[in-house]
Amino acid sequence: MHAALELLTASTLIAVPFVIGLSLNATLAAGIIGVALFGLAVSATDTEGRGTLPISAHASYDAAIALILLAAAVVFGLAGEITALAFLLAAGAAQLTLNSLTRYSPAHS
Repeated sequence: MHAALELLTASTLIAVPFVIGLSLNATLAAGIIGVALFGLAVSATDTEGRGTLPISAHASYDAAIALILLAAAVVFGLAGEITALAFLLAAGAAQLTLNSLTRYSPAHS
């Protein structure tokens, strides 16, 4: 479920900036973060094999993505881009919420 919600957030970060008319810089920032989050989500779809991450690394990267989203929101807010502030703040809050609700432990079959 965690990976599916991350894929949803990543897709939102990539597509929605075009729809709501964010500036080029905000669109690029959201897109780059979205692509990184997409890759992170895909790496969490299996616990073994090529292209996967250790659970502890995934947890750390999840936290980093959330903090980067919140920092980007502040930067765009200070630049006067209120729509980018709101969008990135919402995405960062969604990622933080997902992180706080996730139990980072191996799945047992």
